[in-house]
Amino acid sequence: MKTAAVLRQRLEMIYQRHRCMVNPDTGLLEYLYLPQTDAFVRERCPIREIASVWDVERLGRFLNRRELLPLVERSLRHYDDYLVEREGCLIVDPARLAEPSSIAHSAFMILALTGAQPPRETRRITALADGILRQQRPDGSYKVYFHDLPDQGEEIYAGEAMLALLETCRQAPDTLYLESVERGFSYYDARLVVAVPESEFTGVASGTKVNFTVPAMPGEQFTGVVRRISHALDAKTRTMPVELDVDNSSKRLAPGMFPEVSWPARRPRPSLFVPPAAVATTTERTFVIRVREGQVEWIDVKRGVAMNQQGGDLVEVFGDLAPGDQIAARGTDELRPGLHVAVKKTTASR
Repeated sequence: MKTAAVLRQRLEMIYQRHRCMVNPDTGLLEYLYLPQTDAFVRERCPIREIASVWDVERLGRFLNRRELLPLVERSLRHYDDYLVEREGCLIVDPARLAEPSSIAHSAFMILALTGAQPPRETRRITALADGILRQQRPDGSYKVYFHDLPDQGEEIYAGEAMLALLETCRQAPDTLYLESVERGFSYYDARLVVAVPESEFTGVASGTKVNFTVPAMPGEQFTGVVRRISHALDAKTRTMPVELDVDNSSKRLAPGMFPEVSWPARRPRPSLFVPPAAVATTTERTFVIRVREGQVEWIDVKRGVAMNQQGGDLVEVFGDLAPGDQIAARGTDELRPGLHVAVKKTTASR
């Protein structure tokens, strides 16, 4: 199958997935799935729900599909009622959102409104865009939250804000929008934001070099340096935004690329590693088999990171283990606790 056909098939699957992301009570798009953690959630996530409206619009237009247009219209009417005036601009009402209003809410509203068919009233779009303009600092960066809320070091959603300003400029040409984007690019040029899982927080240190790749240039490795750490946990994804500076003097990296990051895992104390086959999982527990004085013991463990050392795969484990413990090379519930066994060392032992 050709690449274009594969991509179209994937986009069709994503479009179909949105059909399942509808609240049966309200008939509105509802973002229920977090791919970062492969988990379903039940609490509302307005940023992702507004963004999903834009996703469905763009996917439907590209795929020439119209069956979700009524869903888009309902969602747009719903969130259009959330817009409130603030100092001569429009923002998404934080009281209705039940979370702080940010440039992300405004940006995704702009993108959804500019992509709607028929097009929405230009005045509301520009009023939202003007709110984003007022969030831009003298150095070109954008303050994330309205109402003077602190950003806690976060540098997020600037890309969405700049894209929204560009789309606004298409509909209502104004050099102010372009100038804002140019200043933003000067500030954010080649910055990489990584959502670091909660379990890897201890490995975050300013100045750390981190390698990454991008799908557009397979086999080529790039490097970024950790510069800004938010120190704020996203309660829904259990991740923390960390920003890296990247040397992009060649201009080969483009905004919006999705990198694959090799995050350097660090622990406050030495870790223990075993071959992946040594970890057994049942419906009730995850464990390794320790042999002590010829007798089998099941030791409950939690998995950590995986690594490859000298051609051998290893997985980090946390549990009541110590260096030098004898661990069975293959974990299985067939070896019951208390069973007496004879130990034979293998080349896979670590």
